Amino acid sequence: MDQSSPAIVIVAYNRPDSLNRLLGSLLEAQYDIKDIPLIISIDKSNSDSVQQVAETFKWPFGVKKVILHPENLGLRQHILTVGDLVITYGSIIMLEDDLYVSPFFYIYAYKALDFYKDEHKIAGIALYKIERTENTYDRFNPIESGFDNYFLQLPCSWGQAWTASQWSDFKQFMDQVYTKDTMDVLPKYIQYWSERSWKKLYAIYLIKTGRYFVYPRFGLSTNFNPIGANNTNRANDVWQCSLLVFPRNFLFEKYESSFATYDIHFEWNAFKFIKEKNPILKDYDFELDLLGAKCVEEIKNPYVLTTQKVKNNELEFGDSFKPIELNILLNQSGNKIALTKKENLKQAWFIRMQNTYRPYYYSWNKMVNKLLIKIENILR
Repeated sequence: MDQSSPAIVIVAYNRPDSLNRLLGSLLEAQYDIKDIPLIISIDKSNSDSVQQVAETFKWPFGVKKVILHPENLGLRQHILTVGDLVITYGSIIMLEDDLYVSPFFYIYAYKALDFYKDEHKIAGIALYKIERTENTYDRFNPIESGFDNYFLQLPCSWGQAWTASQWSDFKQFMDQVYTKDTMDVLPKYIQYWSERSWKKLYAIYLIKTGRYFVYPRFGLSTNFNPIGANNTNRANDVWQCSLLVFPRNFLFEKYESSFATYDIHFEWNAFKFIKEKNPILKDYDFELDLLGAKCVEEIKNPYVLTTQKVKNNELEFGDSFKPIELNILLNQSGNKIALTKKENLKQAWFIRMQNTYRPYYYSWNKMVNKLLIKIENILR
């Protein structure tokens, strides 16, 4: 990795107030290195108000560059286009204009990019703290590992950083491997995402290559979710997360030695560690469905540990400990988590219905479906 300062790349379109808010948070951030490039890339719209905000903004930490695209690219192509700037700068931190950053976002990103620059399994660095899962909206609390990060096989679009090699590997995959048929590897909830989503393409890349994003356990960026390309209904705070506002010494963990790894369904997949800690599971080839959101065809192993109600259980566990994974590690007695053959899995039809409405990603329909899932869980 080029040890020069990672460039900050802002992706903007038709939201001057959002851009102004993000730029204000950049000015409040702390930077322990000098000469930080700032690139503001503006997609073509019918207004010049965003351009005015970008051109009048004073950036005291390095060179500022404004890119005006002569034609409307759309969100996906805009991201894919400006992502290539990483080749010029060696590494970039990409922020869409609906975000707001922690005062320590740059220090974290710089150190994380350097720490993971030689890890083949790492495909990007997330700044956003996940507090809700994107498939079921449940609270997400990854198991504690003693480090400031964990690993998730889902790309981050709400504040992320790449080295040149990480981005180049993705683009090479898109050029040589990707076809529309590869969409089948995605979970159902992602398949219904908009075709405007670059994140959808990157998710395919992660699954097909077995790579992960590094996620923080505290927020370095948060999302205001105003009306825009992927939210055409109303502004809301559903994806707001807590921000780190006090300094800390960041402690990173290598992927190969970590047991804090999660699949694209937000399910724990440190199977070797689970079997070491709870030997009664050592003879089973299983995966986890603790959110109760997987269907049979999404499960690759013969057995599954699930919170869905099933018959013919091999083993059972309770759900008293939080996060729920601890009940398996600590062999908590109860009947809330079942180990069963995957063919015994009940179709979570309310969740399947929720996935049907994925094109209306932030719609009232989805909120209703989430309520129905909760009702189903109560009635089981």
